[in-house]
Amino acid sequence: MNNSDVLLMAVKNLMKRKLRTFLTALGVIVGSLCIVIVISISIGINRNMEQQLDNFGDVTVITINNWNAYYGNSKNEDILDDEALKEISALKGVEIATPVMEMYFYVKSGRYTNQINIRGLRPDAMEKLGYKAAEGRLLTTEDTLELVFPQNVVDSFINPNDRSRPGGMYYGGMYFGGVDTYDLDGFSGEKEKPKPLVDVFNDRMTMSFDYMYIQKPDPNYTPDVKPPKPYTVTCVGILGEGTNWELSYYTVMNIDELKKIKVEYDKWQKAMYGIRGAQTTYGYERAMVKCKDAKSVKGVSDAINRDYTFSYVYSPTEWVDQIKEMLTSLQMTLSVLGGFSLLIATIGIANTMFASVYERTREIGVMKVIGATLRDIRRLFLLESAIIGLVGGLVGIGVSFAASMLINKYGISFFTQMTDMYGEGSSQISYIPGWLCLLSLGVTALIGLISGYFPARYATKLSALTAIRTE
Repeated sequence: MNNSDVLLMAVKNLMKRKLRTFLTALGVIVGSLCIVIVISISIGINRNMEQQLDNFGDVTVITINNWNAYYGNSKNEDILDDEALKEISALKGVEIATPVMEMYFYVKSGRYTNQINIRGLRPDAMEKLGYKAAEGRLLTTEDTLELVFPQNVVDSFINPNDRSRPGGMYYGGMYFGGVDTYDLDGFSGEKEKPKPLVDVFNDRMTMSFDYMYIQKPDPNYTPDVKPPKPYTVTCVGILGEGTNWELSYYTVMNIDELKKIKVEYDKWQKAMYGIRGAQTTYGYERAMVKCKDAKSVKGVSDAINRDYTFSYVYSPTEWVDQIKEMLTSLQMTLSVLGGFSLLIATIGIANTMFASVYERTREIGVMKVIGATLRDIRRLFLLESAIIGLVGGLVGIGVSFAASMLINKYGISFFTQMTDMYGEGSSQISYIPGWLCLLSLGVTALIGLISGYFPARYATKLSALTAIRTE
């Protein structure tokens, strides 16, 4: 018997018993569905994690928080100062460590105003932390009152006296609702990006930490303390829009100059409200440690926690690890279900093939008498079981694509809440690549062959004479 004859006979035999063949294949379909979906969810979440990592910061950066620097109680924690950062910089796997200071300022340029968050960093750390200038340059160690703006701050200057701006408001250093906004998350119907109101490279800009600096003077109000003198600042660079949210949110300044301003701010706070600034006494509130690669992060983080008692040491890899743990639990649960389904499918195929052998004993005897070889008989039953596995795998893949579409359509909110992934990166929770389809088909076909091995072997051992006499 040639191969085409064996294939045709196998298909005819299966079609004679359509219901039994379908029920047998159903186990393969369910098992294939479970395995494909669990792998597709794993691939989809991993893809989303890769797309979302930029929003959570560089995975090689460790953030140190020392909250007692703000509250003024350093008895139970180490002080995060320049000496501590020097020691941390010397740890194996550390590329650079910089203190971080943040202050809120009010900026004027002619009749236009803005509110900005300034982050103080060591200039030599900017490039290593992922900052890139789309225009101009980054900071140098010689810079003092020079600033590097993110693009959204450049675009958010307003004229507070312009009555044509209905419903305008500040949020996170950005102005929404006015005529100068442009399709920002639905806050405006504008589609075209207008020209910024302030040429930050050439227009004169001054800033102050006093919130009254950009307010209209009240003729009936006389402050008890003389307003602080504003600082004249210049922009030397604008950050690219492709950086993560943290890099595109803060205006950056040389931390040495910001520390001097902080001293003046503390004096003003004490004079105005009797509040003594704590940060100049108890070290920095924050620091960022850039590691040489992702593999070094855990070792550096463990070393910092071992040698120091800071409030909080965090890196995005911890978030990634949490997601991986959740994903592993999900994979194990679904894999067990898929494994049981495939085991039941294997037993079902074997049971069907044994039943087929018993039902077709006379047919097997006739085949042997007319010259069919043992190899032909073995191939016939193996092929039948393989077809059941292959067809079940094909249908399982089709059902998997349908299930994947439903998961992506209705399951996104559930998974985003579990994984804290938001935005465009969450558009596909389940992703089925081509190689996964081929792998699933291969596995189901192999299961069919394995399931049919013993029934085929039993069929070849039947005595031709005994088989023919069987009614």
